[in-house]
Amino acid sequence: MEFRITNDGNEADIAEIYKMLKDYNLSNREKSENVPLGIFLEDENGNKQAPGFYTKLGYKEVFSLQEYPYTGARYYYTKEL
Repeated sequence: MEFRITNDGNEADIAEIYKMLKDYNLSNREKSENVPLGIFLEDENGNKQAPGFYTKLGYKEVFSLQEYPYTGARYYYTKEL
């Protein structure tokens, strides 16, 4: 047995391992149906308002990535307990 380390994001290896894990997991559990589920908070105009939701609960924005992944944004929040 030999360990191999790569730094090129070898997608073929990752896909192979993912498939093996998925096949193993599916073979060892009962059958089920996958049902996509989405939960959204929308304002009166139908806009989705995650930042406002978190700030109302006392979270503070500490970082944001604009144009993520292309035209959206990703926000990071913290809250002291």
